Parts: sequence; structure tokens; C-alpha cells
Amino acid sequence: MNRITKWAASAVVLLLGVALVTTPATAQTTASVDATATVVGGMEALTAIGQQDLDFGTVTAGAGAVTPGESSWGRFYLTGEPTTNILVEFTTLPTELTDGFGNSIGITFATDDGIFWGDTYTPGAFTTFNPTVSQNLALGAGAPGEMYVGVRGSVDPPLTSVNGDYSGVIVLTVAYP
Repeated sequence: MNRITKWAASAVVLLLGVALVTTPATAQTTASVDATATVVGGMEALTAIGQQDLDFGTVTAGAGAVTPGESSWGRFYLTGEPTTNILVEFTTLPTELTDGFGNSIGITFATDDGIFWGDTYTPGAFTTFNPTVSQNLALGAGAPGEMYVGVRGSVDPPLTSVNGDYSGVIVLTVAYP
């Protein structure tokens, strides 16, 4: 054998030896653990519950604008850390109500159609705000901190409106600042 052949044969034997030594084990397993923590002394979780729909009742087409009374205003119940300010924002205020068949009627919200009752819902005891502008309001002092927020509006279906049930969605978003 010449030197190149001997060298190549030695390299092949060496590589085979390394391959046999470095062959990974055929059995393998993994394990994991969870990372956990219990937080105390922090903030109470914020909750928002839609308590009552904004209900215009039966309206007559072409009869003029209808604004429902307080007992029919949309109302939300909020809870969180007592006496803490929260940001309250109507992130969706529809501009129309639809009947699901391609027909719609307009809905409008005035600059005083946002309603704040405070930490108890007491009819007639409220302040108003602009529902198109986010508000910084304080939750009540009780445990949990509570707040009632609402919205009213107006519909004015034209005489050419199609009879039927119309609806839309109002979304309230709350967050700690």
C-alpha cells in the first residue's frame, strides 16, 4: 500500500471508532416543574359586569327622537381595589342599531349620556359625563370597591324604517391607570 492509501484507511478506522464512541444513547427522558407564586398585598382584580341593556322599548317610526328613562339606561357593575381610581372608557358606542336583515336606525350619544352612580346604584343620584371620553373615576371604599356606570342615548327612526327589532353592542373597558 502506498502512503495515501494507508493514511485514508487509518482515517476511516479512526472515524468509525469516534462514531462508535459518540453514538447517543437511545433512551432519553425530560422532566419539568411549574413556577408558582402567591401574590398578597397587591390590587384586587377588576371586574366589569353588564347589568342592564340600554332599552329604548317600542319606538314609532317618524315620531321623533326617543331617549329612555333612567330605569332603561344601560348599566354596568364594576369592582376592584377600594378607593382606587380606574380608567373607564366606552370603547364601542354604535352609531346605528341593525335588525340582522340589512336595515338600520341611527343611535346617538350626547356629551352628557355617560352616567356615574358611584358605589351604590340609587335611582336619581348620579352625575353625567361624556361617554366618548375616557374617565378617571374612584371605586367605593367598601370591600370590594364598587362602582355603577351607565349610558343612555337617543334613537330617531325615520318614517321609512322597516318594522322589527334592532340592536347594537356597547362595550365598556375598565383598567387601573
